[in-house]
Amino acid sequence: APRVYDELTGRWTAGATNRDGYSWFMEYTFGDGTFALTTDTSYREEGVYEITKRYMDGSIEIHKTWGDPSTDTGQVKEYTFVILTTEDPNLIYLEGVALRRVTDE
Repeated sequence: APRVYDELTGRWTAGATNRDGYSWFMEYTFGDGTFALTTDTSYREEGVYEITKRYMDGSIEIHKTWGDPSTDTGQVKEYTFVILTTEDPNLIYLEGVALRRVTDE
C-alpha cells in the first residue's frame, strides 16, 4: 500500500472509440510519488511525480520526470502539466481528457 497519499493515488483510465472505429486507451497509476503511464500503443512512461502547486479552482500542477522504458537511450524527460480535479473525487481532467479512477467495486 502506498505510504504517501494524495488526490491522485490510484489507477485512472480514459479511452474512446470514434465514429471511424479508431479507438484509444490510456491508464495512469499514481502512488508513493511514482507514476506509470500505459497506452494502447507501445508508448509508456514510468517515473516520479510531485504536486508542485494547488490552485483555488481545484486544479493541481504536477511535475513528472521519467525515462522511456521502450528505448535503450535511458533519456530522462521532464514535463509540468495541470490536472483539473472535480467535485467527483473519481474524475479528473488532463489536457481536456476525462480520466476516471478505477475502483474495486
